[in-house]
Amino acid sequence: MAAPSRSALLVLVAVATVTVAAGRTRAQVCVGDCNGDGTVTIGELIKGVNIALSRTPIDACPAFDIDGNGMITVNELIAAVRRALVGCNAGLEPGFAALAGGDLRTAATAFGDALAANPNDNTARFFAAMSQGTARVLDSSEARDLAGRAGITIEGDSGDVCAMHVTFPHDLLASSPRTSEFLDAIRRIVRPEVEHVVAELAALPADAVVNLPGTALPPCVRKRIDIDSLEIDRGDLLAARSGLETGLALLDLVDGYNSDASLHEILDATRQALFTAEPQLLTLQSADKLASAGTHFNNAADLMIQAIDAVRAEMGNPSDDQSNDLLVIEEDDIDNARKARLGLTLFEQALAGEVSLPIDIVTGDVDLMDTGLGAHERLNLSRLFTGQLSSLRTFLPPFDERGNFDAGQFPDPTFGGTAPDLTQMKIDNFLVGGPACAECTNDDDCNPLGVGNFFCGFCFDNCQDFDTRRCSDGFVECTDGTYG
Repeated sequence: MAAPSRSALLVLVAVATVTVAAGRTRAQVCVGDCNGDGTVTIGELIKGVNIALSRTPIDACPAFDIDGNGMITVNELIAAVRRALVGCNAGLEPGFAALAGGDLRTAATAFGDALAANPNDNTARFFAAMSQGTARVLDSSEARDLAGRAGITIEGDSGDVCAMHVTFPHDLLASSPRTSEFLDAIRRIVRPEVEHVVAELAALPADAVVNLPGTALPPCVRKRIDIDSLEIDRGDLLAARSGLETGLALLDLVDGYNSDASLHEILDATRQALFTAEPQLLTLQSADKLASAGTHFNNAADLMIQAIDAVRAEMGNPSDDQSNDLLVIEEDDIDNARKARLGLTLFEQALAGEVSLPIDIVTGDVDLMDTGLGAHERLNLSRLFTGQLSSLRTFLPPFDERGNFDAGQFPDPTFGGTAPDLTQMKIDNFLVGGPACAECTNDDDCNPLGVGNFFCGFCFDNCQDFDTRRCSDGFVECTDGTYG
């Protein structure tokens, strides 16, 4: 590895013109604190520079070598400079105190100082990453200006998150930005923060456990959540990374197909007017972005599978008190956890090619043992994420007389071969919770896959035997299985 330039290192030393007073007891090794007195001095920083330039052996101050690789890098020198400025014992208490008052901005700085003082502190790394990224997004002047152009008012900032308030107008302003401007802002402001948090969480060791005192929650959260403490362990961290990876996947997916449109048309116009005014909407824009989306989706699925396995493993550990855990799988949830794990595994396989799903799309029944019983559905998401579908517009149903989509007439129910076994009848059954005039005994019969808002009641038009309970969404007619 090439040695850092002399000028760059001298600049780092010049930054550290303030030395923090000594006299504190070290909690653990402090990078750059060669003599172990709890401070990092200018002389020690110079010694670190000389080690980095191979003028002095590493044995002269092993405290600079954070990762134990026998070398001193620029990052390690920067960490030592920060400790010279904030001290070796910058603990978590200032961060938790600021967070308890709702001051996320101050908490972010305090957690950053704690991490600089103790780079191996998992709790400091977690809260520094989460709080700093969130504070920067909340305080972004670009985001506020963009919202203001649409008539959206954002009051307050990360200095008091409980006092923040967002007001949406009844009608969008004529100067409202297009969706592309909002998406560009998300790429510049939000995405880098998400990527940073993903990297920081991935850097935590597998056995890392982060504890959040209940008293450290902001007051607006504390009054809703009554806990003494919250334990964030391996399963929780994996699930958090999965959620962040899903967010990155969705951003890439949106970038893969043209999503630029007028907000006025999206919110106020009919679907027919929208797609007429925006002829490029939903056409292929970047196959590379779709491939990136597929990678992030695969990462998200794999991490969630690991999270489920980790939480399940905790159930068999009698010494692990799960009463304060963030994610818990109860005995009654075991079957659902197995179904979720199977679904995620099949989803990963579908990203790479065609897979047979042991799931009845109408009833929602899942064959956990995959014995081959019941109807299977094939799924091939690779066609989407390899850019084989040049436009999604061709899969949209025609417009009805009101200018909205007629969901009963999809031109290609297989969506370009991504779901080869899907038919219009199956789509109808999925959308309304069952076939036309479907009999039912309870609400679960009408929402087989958890989609929709159907309940088991009575219909009156064109369904024979009016005393029989049918799936309905609240309207009285059930003439053809589509309600409203």
